[in-house]
Amino acid sequence: MKAIVLTYDKYVRITDHMIQNYMTIWPENPFIFRIPYQIYPSFLKDKYQNKVQLIKTDRKIKPTLLGLIEDLNDDEWIYWCIDDRYPINMKIDDVSYIYHWILNIPPSDLSGIMFSNFPKMMHVKNIMSENHCIYDKRGRKYFRRKNYAMIWMHQFLRVSVIRKLFNEFPDDFNQAKQMDYFKASLVLREEHKLYMYSKSIAEYGESTHRGKMTLNCVESFKKLGMNFPTGFEIANNFTQKSIDIPARVHGFIAAKDLK
Repeated sequence: MKAIVLTYDKYVRITDHMIQNYMTIWPENPFIFRIPYQIYPSFLKDKYQNKVQLIKTDRKIKPTLLGLIEDLNDDEWIYWCIDDRYPINMKIDDVSYIYHWILNIPPSDLSGIMFSNFPKMMHVKNIMSENHCIYDKRGRKYFRRKNYAMIWMHQFLRVSVIRKLFNEFPDDFNQAKQMDYFKASLVLREEHKLYMYSKSIAEYGESTHRGKMTLNCVESFKKLGMNFPTGFEIANNFTQKSIDIPARVHGFIAAKDLK
């Protein structure tokens, strides 16, 4: 399965860190990470070999993304993994089961599965009623989502979801943060049936905050024995884990509290 990584050259070491965490937590993962570049990052190919595909793209965000999926069919499954998240912990048996389960479901029935359950997502504005839930063969429940909330979280998606979303964005924007405003004004297409697992089976960290490296990401680099990337300041009063097992959202924690 292609894993689509939205990133750019400055964040190449952040991308490396994200992939290394997947390889550490899930060594047998089925992903081939597609990574855009302007300056060829040969070290990624040397390190990960056939686990990565390096694709030269435009510098702008929209054509970068569309270039990464240009040769893929709308109905194809991808793993959507923006560089600013990285896995900390995953229930691999459960995630692997979902991966194999969705491969046999027709596009008309399923367009996306997110396996992190955020408390704020469990709101009537974000999910449909119980009547719209689906169940896998093990009887586990998935809520149907109403909108693009949490679309930047790592998850399984059909190519058409990302392609049609980005085609609605302006051509010339240049700040990733703007994408939040664009998606908020868009209505999720009826044919795009996105679901969220009723439990959280993955924990993610956020790599940066307002352009600075989070403390949890700094600690993760150290834990993996990776060199800290140049060109980044450290947000000395900020650490964030995006989602926990069970679901807990972490906010501001003083540096002295980070063990």
